[in-house]
Amino acid sequence: MLMVGCVTAPDDGVRGLQTHIEDAGDYEPAWGEERDDTEVQRRTEQLLAEPLGMEQAVEVGVLNHPGVQADLRRIDVEEGRLRQQARIGDPEFEMEAYVSPPGVGVERWEPGVLFDVTGLFDRAAQVAAADAGVEAAQAEAAGQIVEFITDVRHRWVDHAAATEQLERAEALAEAAQALAEAARLHHEAGNLADDELRSIEADTTAAKLEVITARERATRTGYALHEVLGIDPDRQDWSVEAGLPELPQQPHRAGEQADEIRQRHLEANRLAQRGEQLDAQQRIERRRGWLPQLGVGAVAEIEPGAVEVGPALRMNLPLFDRRVRQRQALDAEIAQTEYQRREAVRAVELAIRDVDERLERTHRVAEKYQTELLPIRGQLVDETLRQYNAMTVSALELLEVKHKQLRAEYDEVDSRRAYWRAYVDYQGLVAGWR
Repeated sequence: MLMVGCVTAPDDGVRGLQTHIEDAGDYEPAWGEERDDTEVQRRTEQLLAEPLGMEQAVEVGVLNHPGVQADLRRIDVEEGRLRQQARIGDPEFEMEAYVSPPGVGVERWEPGVLFDVTGLFDRAAQVAAADAGVEAAQAEAAGQIVEFITDVRHRWVDHAAATEQLERAEALAEAAQALAEAARLHHEAGNLADDELRSIEADTTAAKLEVITARERATRTGYALHEVLGIDPDRQDWSVEAGLPELPQQPHRAGEQADEIRQRHLEANRLAQRGEQLDAQQRIERRRGWLPQLGVGAVAEIEPGAVEVGPALRMNLPLFDRRVRQRQALDAEIAQTEYQRREAVRAVELAIRDVDERLERTHRVAEKYQTELLPIRGQLVDETLRQYNAMTVSALELLEVKHKQLRAEYDEVDSRRAYWRAYVDYQGLVAGWR
């Protein structure tokens, strides 16, 4: 019993989750010890009253999506199962009665109590396995939640880009329509060939079709974001902030936080904890394969007018069941877990390089749009407008230059979308996303 008192029980599952997801965000009402649904509803309404930014959308999703709560309950399930395995065995009570010939009654009682001593030797390893198992369950649930948060951010970026591109597509279609109308006037005046008119009209039709495609994309990405918000499917009184964030001066770099990312990688940590759990189980199986199962206690002999008490011993010798197959299976699972952990470590190294390359490349492309292409297009519009006022170029030429400017603005949204999607993956890596 002194040995048992020196062993600590595993920490509560959900309460310890915060250490794994501290960099994913603090949404206490979602995974607090006692979830207050009234507070969740109040906070949700407060968030939905304004256009949702990226992090506000994440908070709504974390607070409301059933999948997050399912991941948290998974910790409770695993914790309860592991605690049960690490329990102290109950003593066994036995009673024997010796009856004399009919009509005389009970001649002698022999009650006894036995306690499984071998279980006490296994207690430390059982609790160690339970501790490691709860940690692994926390890391797994944290990985699911961080992955969910990353998914919400991706969907927000896609929807914000789609709504911004819809506005650009509509402006582009209006410019194309104006260009087509001016082209028809030039054609009627004999200043524009038939094939040139048909080419401009084809571009106009393509611009109108692009509006339809952009509207469908905005609707589809809106539905996708709505799904992860976890709110009523029929609810329509919510929106996102207009457009994507501005491009930062310098791209973010995961390589600068590589050591922290490696230490925080949830999948590698889960597999490491799983390995510790299997090691503890292996120690238990090894002892049970060689040591006898001992039960000690006391037995009494009760006769009329006399009571005798003495020690009792029960021993189960491991002669035929040496736990060989169980140990072999655990050896294989330990090796498998270690290989999986190495693969997870290798994957995170590749992910750091991949994210850094994408951040650098997409930032460079978006910056080229903002610092070179768009200013040049703007200058060409201003110069052509001056020439138009001086009557040296036609309205058709002015509209064509303006059309190219709007096309560049439309494409620039795609470049920022690519950067912010890479940035979301960077955030996921920093938070331990696998």
